[in-house]
Amino acid sequence: MNNLRSTLSILFKEQSADDLWLKISNNECYSSKIYVQDFSKEDFIRLGSDSMRHYTQDEVRNLFHLYKERYGKVNDEKYSVFFALKNFVDISLKEKDGFPVVAYEHLLRWRETSHDLGEDVFTTAFMASKNLERKKVAQDFSWRPVIGTDNVRLTKMLEQGVAENHFHLYGSAPHFELSWMALMNLVAEHKSHFRDNFDWFFEKSGGRKSELKISSMSDYSSLSLITKVRMASLIRLVLSDTTSDYDLEKLKWIHNAEDFDRRLGKIQQMISERKHSAFDFQNSPGKDAGLKFSKPDYLLRKGESSCSQPQNFMLTGEREFLYDKFTEIFRGCEEKWQDYFYLYLLIKKELRREFIQTNQRIGFQNFADYQDRKKCFLPDGSYYERAMVRMAMSSSFGSQEIKSFETRIAPKDTLVELLKEIEKIDRFATAKYDQKKNGEDKKITLLKQLAEELDIDRELLEKIENHKSDKLTNSFDKDDFFYTLHFIKQSDKLKPCKISQISQCRNFDQRKIVKKQAQALVNLRESSSSVRHRILGIDSANTEIACRPEMFAQAFRFLKKHRPSNQWKNIDPDYKPLPFLRATFHAGEDFFDLVDGLRYIEEAIRFLNLRQGDRLGHALALGVNALDFYRLKRGSIVLPKHDLLDNIAWLLTQQKKYDLKISYRIISELEHYYTSLLREIYRDTFEETIDYQLFYSAWKLRGDDPELYYLITDEFKVRNNITFWESCAMNDCQGGDANKYMYDDLMTLRKDKKVRALYHHYHYNADVKRIGFEMTDFVVPEGYAEVIDALQKAMRYKIEDLQIGIECNPSSNQLIGPFEKYDQHPMLTFYNRGLTNNDYDHPQLFISINTDDQGVFGTYLENEYALMAKAMEKMKDQHGNRKYSPDQIYDYLDRVRKMGIEQSFKKGVKYV
Repeated sequence: MNNLRSTLSILFKEQSADDLWLKISNNECYSSKIYVQDFSKEDFIRLGSDSMRHYTQDEVRNLFHLYKERYGKVNDEKYSVFFALKNFVDISLKEKDGFPVVAYEHLLRWRETSHDLGEDVFTTAFMASKNLERKKVAQDFSWRPVIGTDNVRLTKMLEQGVAENHFHLYGSAPHFELSWMALMNLVAEHKSHFRDNFDWFFEKSGGRKSELKISSMSDYSSLSLITKVRMASLIRLVLSDTTSDYDLEKLKWIHNAEDFDRRLGKIQQMISERKHSAFDFQNSPGKDAGLKFSKPDYLLRKGESSCSQPQNFMLTGEREFLYDKFTEIFRGCEEKWQDYFYLYLLIKKELRREFIQTNQRIGFQNFADYQDRKKCFLPDGSYYERAMVRMAMSSSFGSQEIKSFETRIAPKDTLVELLKEIEKIDRFATAKYDQKKNGEDKKITLLKQLAEELDIDRELLEKIENHKSDKLTNSFDKDDFFYTLHFIKQSDKLKPCKISQISQCRNFDQRKIVKKQAQALVNLRESSSSVRHRILGIDSANTEIACRPEMFAQAFRFLKKHRPSNQWKNIDPDYKPLPFLRATFHAGEDFFDLVDGLRYIEEAIRFLNLRQGDRLGHALALGVNALDFYRLKRGSIVLPKHDLLDNIAWLLTQQKKYDLKISYRIISELEHYYTSLLREIYRDTFEETIDYQLFYSAWKLRGDDPELYYLITDEFKVRNNITFWESCAMNDCQGGDANKYMYDDLMTLRKDKKVRALYHHYHYNADVKRIGFEMTDFVVPEGYAEVIDALQKAMRYKIEDLQIGIECNPSSNQLIGPFEKYDQHPMLTFYNRGLTNNDYDHPQLFISINTDDQGVFGTYLENEYALMAKAMEKMKDQHGNRKYSPDQIYDYLDRVRKMGIEQSFKKGVKYV
């Protein structure tokens, strides 16, 4: 199986569209052979040797012969790249209720291979292969974007109910598939449809902004990405035309870039003609909603009511196209168009790499590069935008037993903007899938014909169809989901103007934005809108680098303390008091050093007043293996000087607080780092020595509004609060009795002039900020990892006492975090009840499994459970024996499932 996967990687992942385009364009190649049936040995060895360093050239050569003789074998004389694909899906996939599912035993291999190339190419090839064997023709292509498994035991367990507690709406749709559809249907006049997003995307993705205008084939070094995408649109248009034989003469247009560029208008005209002859969308919800592009794809020839899962209707046109081509190929097609179809798949793969995180880079910024692109080709007001919202939510909710569905969106600057955004999402997400208005008479006629052909009672058949149609008209209700607003973190940057550095605190601009957005949320909660009852939580997401929890401290206190007035009680007969806002916060997901991540987690709890029932998103720093982490960093970490100073002062105090065993040598090295960094950053700011304990005391005040410390006065004066916002300026530790032990008497610290001065200079000293932003390298002392491991465990015990939940997102964390395999996920460290004999001597945290941005990471909630189950099955103990039995694994996951529901911010959620 692994050799077959390596073969597919060479044929579909490493093979470039540019190289294939040149081969097709070569006259000799074009006239003499079909490239997909004659993949050259030299190309195979070159691509394999470059990409698979664990193979020698001789082994890659052997792999090529295995490909010819087994994996890609068509018959005794021929082999094909597509038959290698067929071989893989016949092993990896099965059919359940007419749709493809993953054979659970191959789940991890499937995940790795399909995530690189996209599932649709595999699932459609599988359905074509199976239907040819049974002499059937597929009619329904509405399986969900990420298919499930055939694991019956897991399915039954999850049918009892799950909670989705970490679901970012705009990162959870199949945005690549929708973007590809938009680009395939809008070949010309891109800027008029996509505006500045068009240039921005292709600049960010590495594609050249200017079009290639070279007519000589020998002058091409590479094609721009947008040129290849436009070529793909022509290939799709020609190969999907079932009214006549394929017009290969039109496909020759792609061999001359200058000539091809002049024909874009003609291609767009051909697409428009195809749309008019395709399924009539005039009575679709798109038109009813007043949306542009009411005919989103000329390949959509049927209506939503023809789909058993209508929420996935938008994917069916492209899938049917792929299915038809694979069906012809697996029948033994000998025509040249196969090379163009291969080119189409390679171009699609290259664009997909710009939307879906498939590279091996770790860290949040890598993910953010993908996240920023997700809506580039799904313009506001378009059918594609509507489908994005609809599919993100309906596809998730409609195929999984989700008892609590927490949808995260960004806040807005005003009440009106926030209401409009939520009302739009509600409208799109809860739209009915009713296509019954179209052709009712035709439907009755077809029913009669079908009843006569199959000798079925027509009334019975009508009842079945009516039941199906009624079922399709219902998606899900607004009460089935609720909102958590996540403020967007933005990295602080050094202001170029020194006056600004002195007069403005850190994150000055973003603090103003967050204040405005927090006030808009309070205004909504004070309004009469029914939406206010469905906003139950607040969060902050995005990069943690240079944006600490202190930035959101006042806003979180402001929102968590807010108690709406009862002004509507005597007016609204259905009045219900608003619940308190609950809080979650992305923390410990992205960090330079583990200490940095652990400090971030404590800052979130301390400054945001997190309490029992609140949650932390990800919190990887709490459980990532410290030895592996510092081995990955090769013993040296590059980070800003002030971050390192903060880390060391914090670590030295935590060592005393938790009585960690730490050698005198390590303490001496850390104290030396602290002294030299303090002297370098703060220079002549203080005449006397500032020890790390005093520095730590000033750190504790970072949850306060910096403006309270703009001036250094002899005495600290409590400001007269005029507004509710101002009353939340100081961290008053009202986070609940359970976590007050984390706080000292902050008012005592505020009265200490040295402490106040340190906090003032942290925010308003231009030299401190400038030097603090400079980079330095921290050489990890020997034995340091063991100290951090002990600190992680001590903090896990504290968080267990606080009963603050942890939102785990296995695929997201595996792709962003500093570990490679699912069995290394820290959730097994956070909570291991029933997995060991001494789990009562281990902190047991309150965890859940979620998806995060399921569109970017290519997953579903059910798949996250399945991936963890399979990873745990494969784990071995120190003797090479199976580490966990199936009973242990499913009992463990069932407890995690129940904890997920218990974590919900929604009242009255029950589970079995």
